Amino acid sequence: MEIYPKGTELGAVWVASRVPDGYVGSHANQARTRTFKMDDPDNVLFAKDVVTYAQRKGWYPKDKPAEEFDFAAAYDPLSFSGARFCEARVWNIFQKLAPDMEQYLDYAKGWNLSNPMPLFVKPSQKMSVNDTMWSMRTHFEGTWFDTTGLLRPDVGAGPGNSAYRARPLEWKSGGKSYVNERTVSVQQTGWNFVSQGRPNMPPPISSLFWWAPDESGTALRVPLYGGATRVPIGFADPVGQEPAGAVKGAPVADAGKMSLDSAFWVWNLVANIA
Repeated sequence: MEIYPKGTELGAVWVASRVPDGYVGSHANQARTRTFKMDDPDNVLFAKDVVTYAQRKGWYPKDKPAEEFDFAAAYDPLSFSGARFCEARVWNIFQKLAPDMEQYLDYAKGWNLSNPMPLFVKPSQKMSVNDTMWSMRTHFEGTWFDTTGLLRPDVGAGPGNSAYRARPLEWKSGGKSYVNERTVSVQQTGWNFVSQGRPNMPPPISSLFWWAPDESGTALRVPLYGGATRVPIGFADPVGQEPAGAVKGAPVADAGKMSLDSAFWVWNLVANIA
């Protein structure tokens, strides 16, 4: 589902597409829905004014048919940075799963924006939960974008061939502009999860969240059931959110106060050592 706010007006415009059985979708902060079927409510739903609002704002010609409406072009026009920092991450996940993604490499580089990737791809083999976790760990390893400096020179990798980059994503030197690649896994992530639906299991354990503090590249994920009634003490907080979010006996810790009873700090410690 992709949604665009109306600013000072009430509400938003949106379009939602069902992922076909056996396919994979991916999204990275850049609108990816382009033209879509307007007569297939079993698979595509959308705001009734998704086209007319764009026309009213001057983002889609009033004399063009609704069937040719491109959601991404109207509400989130693609730029070089949108392709390089967002769509490239989608490409990185897709190319690990599906064949023929090399044809979209120039698009992911931001060099050819006229050849967009499909919204969904069909993996060459069935994915497991662990495959999904590994897809979220990547830093473009083994691709044209590889950030370690092992496949092509990259000053940001340093002598340790680090895949990580400090901000900003764009920087200048000698009158020229450069970029740091935006990888799928980044060190500034506060927490991450992979959710798993298991409709054949009893309701309290049918939804499962493989959850972890810290970033997805190094994190060990812990299974938390949808039917859980309290938070494990190492993940809890003595303050909490309303209502009744506080947990008695939880470690007194935050981003500036360390505690080895806090999962956040233990995960970060292990990641830094690793």
